[in-house]
Amino acid sequence: MLQELIDILARYVNRETRPDAITLDELEEWIVVHLQVIFDSPDEMAIDIANTLDPLFVELRENLIGEPAFFAAAEAMFRKALIDTHPLPTPDLVTTSSGSATYGDPSQAGRLVLVAPA
Repeated sequence: MLQELIDILARYVNRETRPDAITLDELEEWIVVHLQVIFDSPDEMAIDIANTLDPLFVELRENLIGEPAFFAAAEAMFRKALIDTHPLPTPDLVTTSSGSATYGDPSQAGRLVLVAPA
């Protein structure tokens, strides 16, 4: 469910560049239709996103916030979800025989080599 939620957020947040972009109304309709499924899922991140979006839709419809504020919140959630679900690999830190620290293969002395963890 989380990946579907991230995908639908991407279609809204990246609406300027995506041929399959959706409107705010379409995002709201998708969330409303899938809300119970999200809440029934074991995925805490999906539930957190839905719990954040749901009241934002209410605030938006009651004119307490505008679409730019809603968009900013949706974009922040989308970015956080991407970072949390697709973290960048961290390089392995290797200590050489001289005691200095380098990244990657110590045989590459004098060069910084970044190696993704296996």
